[in-house]
Formats: sequence, C-alpha cells, structure tokens
Amino acid sequence: MHCRTIVCLLIAWNCFAQFAPASAFTPDPPTVQRQGPAYRYPQAGWIVLHIEGDPYDRGQQHGKLLWREIENYIKCYAVIQSPKSPSEAWKLMRTMTDALFLRRFDPELLEEMKGIADGAAAAGAKFDGRPVDLTDIVAINIWPELLTLDEALRAQPTGLEGKNFDKQIPRPPVTPKPSRCSAFAATGVATKDGKAIIGHISMFEIYPCNFFNVWIDVKPTKGHRLVIQGAPGSIQSGMDWYINDAGIVLTETTISQTKFDASGLSTGSRSRHAMQYGDSIDSVVKLLGVEGNGLYTNEWLLADMKTNEIALFELGTKTSRLMRSSKDEWFGNTKGFYWGCNNTKDLAVRMETIAAANDRPANMIFCPEERDIAWVKLYERTKGAIDADFGKLAFGKPPLAARNSCDAKYTTADMALHLQSFAHWGDPYGQLWEPTHDEREKYREVQPIVPNDWTVLTTNPPAQEADTATIAVDLKTDASDKDEESDGDAHDDDNKPQPPPAWHGTILPASDGDIWLATAFAGFHNYVAHERELLKKHEKDKEKDKTKNKDNPIELTQLERDDLALRLFHARSAALTKGAAMQSVPLRKITSDPTDDRWFHSAAGRGIMLLAELRRRLGPDKFDLAMDAFGRDHAGKPTDTDSFIATMNAIDHNTLKDFFTPWLDSTDALPTLELRDVTSANQDADYIVTAQVLSKGGCPPANIDVTLETEDGETTTAFTFNSGIAKIEIKTDKKPTRLIVNKYGQTPCTNGYIWSNSAFKRDLEHTLIIYGTRTEATANRIAAEKL
Repeated sequence: MHCRTIVCLLIAWNCFAQFAPASAFTPDPPTVQRQGPAYRYPQAGWIVLHIEGDPYDRGQQHGKLLWREIENYIKCYAVIQSPKSPSEAWKLMRTMTDALFLRRFDPELLEEMKGIADGAAAAGAKFDGRPVDLTDIVAINIWPELLTLDEALRAQPTGLEGKNFDKQIPRPPVTPKPSRCSAFAATGVATKDGKAIIGHISMFEIYPCNFFNVWIDVKPTKGHRLVIQGAPGSIQSGMDWYINDAGIVLTETTISQTKFDASGLSTGSRSRHAMQYGDSIDSVVKLLGVEGNGLYTNEWLLADMKTNEIALFELGTKTSRLMRSSKDEWFGNTKGFYWGCNNTKDLAVRMETIAAANDRPANMIFCPEERDIAWVKLYERTKGAIDADFGKLAFGKPPLAARNSCDAKYTTADMALHLQSFAHWGDPYGQLWEPTHDEREKYREVQPIVPNDWTVLTTNPPAQEADTATIAVDLKTDASDKDEESDGDAHDDDNKPQPPPAWHGTILPASDGDIWLATAFAGFHNYVAHERELLKKHEKDKEKDKTKNKDNPIELTQLERDDLALRLFHARSAALTKGAAMQSVPLRKITSDPTDDRWFHSAAGRGIMLLAELRRRLGPDKFDLAMDAFGRDHAGKPTDTDSFIATMNAIDHNTLKDFFTPWLDSTDALPTLELRDVTSANQDADYIVTAQVLSKGGCPPANIDVTLETEDGETTTAFTFNSGIAKIEIKTDKKPTRLIVNKYGQTPCTNGYIWSNSAFKRDLEHTLIIYGTRTEATANRIAAEKL
C-alpha cells in the first residue's frame, strides 16, 4: 500500500468576513529582498517594491531588485513585435524610442530610468547578449504610446484630405480596438458614507499581463510619496493606477486615439510628474494636460480623498473636457458617479480622432456600449449604498470584468490617505487564465495567470528580521541585521567562466550500489572548485594589501558563505525531498529505474553530503589531493565503493573508523543537532558565551561550526564533538547578539524544514492536495483540478 503525500498548501484560516485589515499581511522574512533602503517581497500574486531617495539612486534600487523581471519584460515586447525576429524588432523599437520619446521625458524621470538601466545591467540583465541600457528602459515605459502610434498617424492630416483621385487604392479598414479597462469613481449621494471611492480593472493580452503585477512604492527626495501599479522597469503606471500622499488618486481608461504631436511630452512622463508634484485635482489636471503628444489618449478619473471630490477628465491631443463633482457636472445623470470603459464621451475629443472633417465620413455620435449600460444599471441598483464592497461587486463578473482581466484594484477615502488599496491579481471571478495554443506557439515563455484572493496592499515596511538559521538563540532583542549589498545574483553562474578544476577524472559506477560515488564525485567537485576560487581571490587580495597581517587566516564574506551554503542546500534538499524521503533505502542498495528519477536524486544528494562531511574530517588539503589522485587513477573506468573507501582509509584510518558504515548501509546518516544551555556573561571587559550542541542519531559529525554574531560583525568557530557533545565557549570584546549553529550549512543534519514541490509532483497518483481556506482557495482548487 502506498503512503499518501499530503501537501497542506493552506495552513491559516482567513476568518474575517470580507477583507483583512491593512496590518494583516506580513511577508515571510526569507521572501524579502533588500537593496539599501529599498526592498521587494511577494504578496498575493503581486511583487511589492519600495524604492526611495534621489532619482538615480531609487532607479538603481529598482533595477537591482527587479533585474531578472526587467530582462524578461524586454524580451516579452521584443517577441510580441516579431516572434520570429525579436532582436531585429527590438532594434527598430530602440530607434523609434530614441527618435521620438527619449528626449520627451521630464529630466528627473529620465535620470531615474538611467538608474534602473544601470542597476539592472550591473546585476546581470541583458538583451541580445548586451547589458540593458537607458533606451531599453525608456522603450518599456512608452509601450502604451507605441501601441497607439499607428492609429494616431491615421488621425494626422497629410494635406490630401478631401481630394478626389481617379485611381485611388482602397484603404485597409481600421481594426476595432480591444476593450482595455474599466474604471469608476463615486462620492457624495452615491456612496454610503458620502466619502469617495475609486477603482480600476485592466484587460490586456496574456503575455505582457504576466508582468503587470508590480506594486511600486516610490518615496522621492522631492515631491509626494506615491504608489503605482506598474511593470518591471516602470517609472509610470501603464496599468493606470496612482495614489499619492496628498490624497489624490488617478486612474484612466483608454479611448479612441487622437492625433500625434511629435513635439509633445510623453503621457507616462506627464502622468507620473503630475502625481509626484500635484496635490489637488486642479494641479494634477494642469500638469497632466500640458504639452502632451496625444498618444495613448485617455479618459482620466480622479479623486481628492481629502475633500472627497471626484472628476472625469477626457484629454485629447489639443482638446479636453473636465467634469467635477464639486460643480455638479455629470454624464448620463449619474449623480455622484463617473465611469470609464474605452468609449469617448466628449464630441471635441472624438473629432480629434479623424484627420479632417472633409475626408472620409466618420460617425462621431456617442453610442453607449455594453459596459456603459452595465455601469449605469449597477449605479441605479446601488446608489446611496456604494461602500468598500463595491469594487469587488463591480469587477466580479462580465461585462465589466472581461475574460482577459489580469487585475482589479480600488481604494476608499480612508485607505487612500494611507496609500492603501484593495487589490486582486488574476481573473477577479476566479478562473485560471491559460494561454491559447496559438499563444503558446508564438510566445514560448508565456505563463498562465493564477487568480489570487483580494488583499490589502500598503506601504508598511517589512520587519527587519534576521536571516533564518538551522539553530539560533537570540542574545539581544534590539539588534537589527544589516543586509550586505550585492551588484548581482551570487548564484547566477550561467555566463561566468568555470573555475579551475579542484580534482580530475570522470568515474563510472561498477554497479548500481556505486551510483552515489559517480554522481557525487562530479557534483561535489563543483562546490569545492567554487570555494577554492573564492579563497584564491582573497589570497591574491591579501598579497596586494600590505596592511594585512599575512599570518591571519583567509575569511570569506558573509555573502560568499551564503552562496556556498546554498550550493550544499541543493544537495540536501534533493536527498530529503526528491530522494530519501520517497525511496528510503541505503546508498549501497539503490537501484536505477528508467521510469523514475527518485533513485538518482537520493544517490546524488546523499552522496554529496557524505563527501562534504568526509572533507571536514580529513581537511580540505588532504581530501582534495586524494580525490584528484583517485579520479586520475579511475578516470573512465567502472569504479566500486570499496576501492574508494580503501583510498580514503589509507589517508587516516583512525579518523574514518566507523564513518562509512552508517552513511552507506543505513537509510539515514543525518544526525539531529540540538543547542542548549546557552549563557552569556561578562568577564572584565569581555563577554564569554557558552553552550552545548548535542548530536543525536545518524552519523555523528566530526565538528560543528558555531557563529557568534555581535553588534558589528560575526565570527565562526569549529568545535569538535566528543561522545555526541560539542562544548562551546567563545570569548569576544563585542556585545553578542545571536549564537547560531551551522549557519552556513556546512554540516549535514536534519535541522530545518526543507520543502520542495517535487515531493508531490513526482508522485501525483498518491498525492492529496488539501485546499479550501479563503485566502488561496481558488488557486489551490485550480491546482487540484489540473493535477
């Protein structure tokens, strides 16, 4: 009888009636990534990004934290323009961007985009083999304008309008624009408490929608703090959502495209500038309407949450119309309510959508469409009772939420004054949005969009949590850890040259019981070669630096230690989740199976852990030399485990006595470590920290690394086990803050919770997925149905 793998994807019941309070969400510390004062973390399908400071600084923060997403987003638009020749298409995009848009941005925003480009490039972002640059970032910020350029040029006079030509060629028909978004703003007699509420839903193609989930909190040196729904690399909201700390909310729906003014400022530049420096409807409208290029023509909805005034601002290239609740100006007699759904309401703005009135006839009469009618019906049914549930009601079903909806968000007066929004990522009525067959064929990297539950997005900073460790005791409660900054991803070695080999030889297993040796001999080599290269680099730096004491041992940085720990963690995770957890047999008894891969992960992961512990017992120098000699002698030959044991025992038989048996002939050689009896005492001007580490079960490790963190750094010391106990005593002249056992994972042990989705994905027949709590019920229902 098979054991069932039970995956409990939901562990906390969401017991509130409708929405959680703004303080309910706290990101898990391991999910928070930091770059100086900036950070990012996931929340209910969103990427929450906080940046701050001067333009270039906040841009760099953005670029470094989202460099992978920026790289993929550029690729997305290159592929959309030409699935067969994305590189050539992007070159043309860059030329158009440079010629028409790059110099039509506010200088401050151009500087911020330069910072994004430099930060992303420094972290490793590339397109077509080169680092991303300013032109790339400007290009992804003006994509809405480029999408409307063809229509804008159709509306641009050529001077031939109204003329008759004997042999005139038929003109291709104009392709109807897809529905892009819906929006509303309500206040006064329309709402339950008389206060304002405003919301928006985006509709677009699935591939770019994969990237529209970035919630950007910008705290600039000058101007207002603001939140933006954007995409990787955005300095403006192409997804049409801004809130600033002056209480102004700005959203929009696109309308029929008006003429193009090449001398005008970018729409993205004007909207972002208006919300960073505007503090009222008057000032935002003024900044938004000045010297525009006309592209991406919009019907803007605004709300001033300080006064509860709302407004509708239709803005063409040279014409506009502003309606305000304070002047009792309403369209369609919907007192207290404005709506938008891509249908131009003002005649003067509609007239700018044609090249000339004396040319081909065009219908300029406003005709309500399906969504216009739906908005009015919803208003009539709920007027006087519109409250914090209205956005969820409006965006919960067609026609106001179309099948290609990727988000929904709205905010109340009280929430907006705290820069908060209700937000939903994915289809608001709970359907998995999968790419069609044609979309998969055209866009190989497009992903389905899984709906999440409604959440409250805020600007609350995540707690300054210490890094999780295998075993840790905090010795001080008021210390805050500072993250070490990095210019890139320390684990991204795809484009880096390989370090010199630590040893040589590709060996083959003599039998299935020797698979662990062949796989681990190669797998552990990669770890050792990387470590040796890091130490070699520090050795060179030490020789060049005349101020350093040559007798002091070389120490790796914390980031380098973290990198090495992660490399070992991959092996431990593979063994405990993909391998031994599902195939609990001794290493010598493992048998290969062409229909399964659990045996391989068990052999490789457990084998690497065996070699890691063996290296700690023998010491790096002896071990590495022995591995090189063994590899050269057995290169290309079937090799058995006993010959390897004999080679290693010849180095130091006493040290390795009884070592191999538990590793090779039992189902689990990993011990459980326990930290206890921790004390910290003053002695003269120093601190003495004492403790004990107990090793229970498995193969007792030779020694254990214990890291003592102080107010200004850390020291790591190895302590030897004697009869399963390692006695710890560390002296320091700095006040200790935390004691951590095995912080960098050098000793294989079972401490710490290791999880991998491979554990259930590899045995779907016997997997039970439990779902049903409110927060993630929809996503888990879809997962269960798919599996």
